[in-house]
Amino acid sequence: MIVQTMNAQELQKEIILDLGNVVGKVPHLVPSIRRKMYKRKEKKFTETVEYMSPKKNLWHIRITVNKKNPELVETAQQIYLPLTEEIYQPYMIDGMGGHGLWMGLGSIEHITRHCLRRYRERFLKDETIPLDRVAKRILKNGENGIHIDDKKVLLDNVDGIQFETTKTFFKTIEDGIQFGSVEKIEGKHLIFHNATFITYDMIYDDQADMTIKLAAAMKDFKEEYFEQIEQLYKNRK
Repeated sequence: MIVQTMNAQELQKEIILDLGNVVGKVPHLVPSIRRKMYKRKEKKFTETVEYMSPKKNLWHIRITVNKKNPELVETAQQIYLPLTEEIYQPYMIDGMGGHGLWMGLGSIEHITRHCLRRYRERFLKDETIPLDRVAKRILKNGENGIHIDDKKVLLDNVDGIQFETTKTFFKTIEDGIQFGSVEKIEGKHLIFHNATFITYDMIYDDQADMTIKLAAAMKDFKEEYFEQIEQLYKNRK
């Protein structure tokens, strides 16, 4: 079980060990989600399920199925900590994955309570929404591109937060931009600490041009990536 006193290496070990339980749970969840999909008109159907693992970590598992290729199941997952209201999300792609970086299994994304609150305040504009629902919303709409900025040109002081590490990043998602710092765990693995969030209408024009181009490029890459996966399933038949 994840506790506040864990360092980055201990967090990584706990998350990766528990991830096997999540992967094993998904096949048992898919049939009921497929049944819901066939009752709807949409070609794709997504549902986020809560799962308390044997290691007592509360996981949010996002599962997407589609009518075109019923065997193709897209998943994403995060650990939500009710006490601290934070998220830990592992990366499962070994290589040039959906976030555009060579990270591999072992890298982690950490979204702080402050970041969740800023997302709720600035995008959802409803302070009454519980942060666990905000976390699920980010899991659904939070996949796009991460850009590491070694020179700290843009991110030296964002939202009143001073970053202590030499590497900082911004991440474009569907609803805005998340900012944070990068911590090295071991080897090539990293932990991305998402510290705050702003909407697209809060950034300067030159920053907007850059982030919009990055978001468009990552969207094209993801579409091409999943087309290739779909083709692989077709070739198996």
